[in-house]
Amino acid sequence: MITFPGKFSTYGLLATRRRWVPFHYVYAYLYGSTYPADQTILIVPNLDFFSNSISITAESGFQTINAVDVNGDGVDEIVKVNFNGTSGSKTVLKVTVYTLTTGTAYTTRTFNVNVEGGVVNSDDYYYSPVSRSYYFGDFRGDGQIQMVTVSHNKTFDNQDRTSYFAVVDLNSGSLISENTLFHIPLTKIHMCTRLM
Repeated sequence: MITFPGKFSTYGLLATRRRWVPFHYVYAYLYGSTYPADQTILIVPNLDFFSNSISITAESGFQTINAVDVNGDGVDEIVKVNFNGTSGSKTVLKVTVYTLTTGTAYTTRTFNVNVEGGVVNSDDYYYSPVSRSYYFGDFRGDGQIQMVTVSHNKTFDNQDRTSYFAVVDLNSGSLISENTLFHIPLTKIHMCTRLM
């Protein structure tokens, strides 16, 4: 069981900058995770009265946490995903895998994955990652759980963006596949039915 407060958002406004240019102000906005970096996440490995809880810190850029079987051994590991900055047009995701060894002891393995889908340039001052969704499943059918992350097709300032999905191998720490999801906004797709 994983418990953490849901009152914080994994995506929101972090900072605003205002500067004067002749005759008006220009604003720059920084978006990202509004979860406090020092937020404690409690994990109870077994749901019985004799289990001690494990504490993990959300850290900066917290996005999601889930219990999944990363290596196919039948035992779930804890996988935590954080924004870890930007690199050119890509968002850097920091993935941490926690493996329970005995009792409440665990080992950690951390890797970064650069994924497309966006960085928003705000006045050449702030570079924000685009909000994303995360899904876990055995997408290759090999008994190991992978992560699919999908960038949203709208920026925080409501600009259309191409949506990308990336498949991440959590066991090897590598990007398996990355493709565009939709080339046009869904609002511009017209559905047709054939009448007989």
